[in-house]
Amino acid sequence: MGMKTVFFSIASKLVMRNLFLVPEGVFDILKKYPDIKLVLILNDKLYKINENYFKNFSSPNVIFEIVKSGYKTETKNIIQSIFVFFYSYLIFTPTTQLIASKGARADITTTKWHHYLYLLKWLNYMLFGQIRFIKERLVPKLYFYFFKERPYGELFDKYKPDLIFLPNIAHSPDLELLAEAKRRGIRSVGMCGSWDHFNKYFVPLRSDILLAWNEPLKREAVEHECYKLEQIKLVGFPQFDTYLNKSIYTTREEFLKNKNFPPDAKVFFFASEGAYSLDGPDIIDMMVKWIENGELPVNSRIILRLYPGVKSEEEAYKKFFNHPLIFVDSVDNWTTRNNFISFINTLRHSDVIISTYSTISVEAVVFNKPLININFDGYHVRLPHKAVRRLEGFSHFRHVLTTGALINVESQNELLVAIKNYLNNPLLDEDKRIILQNNMCYKLDGKTSKRIVENLISYLYEQK
Repeated sequence: MGMKTVFFSIASKLVMRNLFLVPEGVFDILKKYPDIKLVLILNDKLYKINENYFKNFSSPNVIFEIVKSGYKTETKNIIQSIFVFFYSYLIFTPTTQLIASKGARADITTTKWHHYLYLLKWLNYMLFGQIRFIKERLVPKLYFYFFKERPYGELFDKYKPDLIFLPNIAHSPDLELLAEAKRRGIRSVGMCGSWDHFNKYFVPLRSDILLAWNEPLKREAVEHECYKLEQIKLVGFPQFDTYLNKSIYTTREEFLKNKNFPPDAKVFFFASEGAYSLDGPDIIDMMVKWIENGELPVNSRIILRLYPGVKSEEEAYKKFFNHPLIFVDSVDNWTTRNNFISFINTLRHSDVIISTYSTISVEAVVFNKPLININFDGYHVRLPHKAVRRLEGFSHFRHVLTTGALINVESQNELLVAIKNYLNNPLLDEDKRIILQNNMCYKLDGKTSKRIVENLISYLYEQK
């Protein structure tokens, strides 16, 4: 059959985690095929951060192509800008509504223009968003008409790929790579970089095959993004293959010693949400006081995970650095395999997981951990556009909330009671967590990476 060339886009740290940091994951499996040449298209910033680490991925049939980071479809005139606005708001989910009105970030104040634009976005959806012909046929044609720039044309000329794999298909540069593939009639397989990417904006182009992590994402791809059911293959969360790999587990004794925690410590893991929730420091302060005054066991300890890659987090939590009850995890867990494995062991050995509308809830349920969601603003009373309660509007998180698998606490007292209840009975709400596993995780069998590769290989060699 001869050598086949596959383009493999690595556009973000999420893609790194999902497909490269997993031992025997998608990349490790693919590079073992002697008749496949892998061309890894990697942005320069990501490569620079991990240059030494990427050298470990070298192989005779693997080629790195470093491209300029930050490239996306540029709007160079008013017509292009109007068109991007037009297609982006052909969906209007609760997530879209939140972003268009209050905004997802609490550190950005909305203006009156925000409200006027909200009405325009809503009207755009009502007039055009429910007409399938516009989304399926008209938008792709207009995309190629308005955006004629071909930033990756030379790469396609150089390697003449047989297939492109786009694991972050809702965002650039995967969108532009897909456009070039469609111009040339080259096969494409797409996948979302995260579970919340198909309920924000409409994506103007669709890959031939879409690999979906779970049923909700599959439904969103059909309902919002106009994929056909026969185009979609369910595979699961690739990163969860590592979560289920017992060879990477550390003992609890080793874990606690590494954190300078007592051997009988009860561990509370708190995931900060950075600009999405302003009052994480208040939650940490509450828990510290409860431990110090005996309302929580004296052997309780806190792991504070800062929001990855956000420098302002250190300033917000600086008073907790070097605190004897707290271990501050400021490492970016998605940059190296060892960091990723360390994060997984932190979830495994934590007794209670506390977060704010975070993906952490789905990750921790792999280990059946008690889950608490913060739904109040610490010691503050926030205006609606800054209050954490606004995040209830996230479409993807409603799939979590409806299972009842996590306690949604509305006050200091409710948080304290929830922590105490879970310490007294870690199996409390286990039945609901199993429902969350079944609804959101597809298959927890450690074989997601294998399923992804099988789909790629099958489509690569399928007769046209």
